Amino acid sequence: TWESGGNTVVTGSGVTLNEGTFANGEQAATLTVANLQQDTSYTCNTVSKTYTHSDSATVVVKANVFEIIGTSVEVKVGSVATITCKTTGSEGGVSVTWESGGNTVATGSGITLNEGTFINGEQVATLTVANLQQDTSYTCNTVSKTYTHSDSATVVVKANVFEIIGISAEVKVGSVATITCKTTGSEGGVSVTWESGGNTVVTGSGVTLNEGTFANGEQAATLTVANLQQDTSYTCNTVSKTYTHSNPASVVVG
Repeated sequence: TWESGGNTVVTGSGVTLNEGTFANGEQAATLTVANLQQDTSYTCNTVSKTYTHSDSATVVVKANVFEIIGTSVEVKVGSVATITCKTTGSEGGVSVTWESGGNTVATGSGITLNEGTFINGEQVATLTVANLQQDTSYTCNTVSKTYTHSDSATVVVKANVFEIIGISAEVKVGSVATITCKTTGSEGGVSVTWESGGNTVVTGSGVTLNEGTFANGEQAATLTVANLQQDTSYTCNTVSKTYTHSNPASVVVG
């Protein structure tokens, strides 16, 4: 038998009971309910058909469960970015708050909050932040406006994103060529390492490395190789000297 709120649940409008079949020591009874309400509890009471033993179990229905998705962003340090949290499947929309580093984020200098509008089960909340710093995380907390269900999602901002371009070279086999990797948009320059065929390339016989000089947001690193072989690839790995962001680029020598 089933009960809810002190009342016995019976088959009727929107309610279906199935006692189940006993097999191999197991029996699964089900209660199907239409139009479930938030935080409603149902207790199934069981009594042995052979002996006097009885038992019960209570199920709590968490209604209005919804999904929330935080969209991560990559921007340059100090720039402006809009961070998005999208909620789908809620009923009546959600209230949204943001936090970062354990502190609540509020509208103010360089910060704009927009809770978004609930339309067709979806709601997109945004947080626009000026002067973003490296690897800062923002958590959007959402609470149903209709029920008590809540959810959260965290967005990590990868700042100081820069572009790195590998310039391919076409030379005769066995000749000398200089391969270039140009980095633009970094702050404070980058450290550069090279690898080829899974091995680190180091200065030595016929190999010269030049990390280049950082100026006006650009830095051109070069690798000069004697006795080049056909279709050899070189990857330049760059790591920001100021932040944790890194980026690779491959150059194929034709």
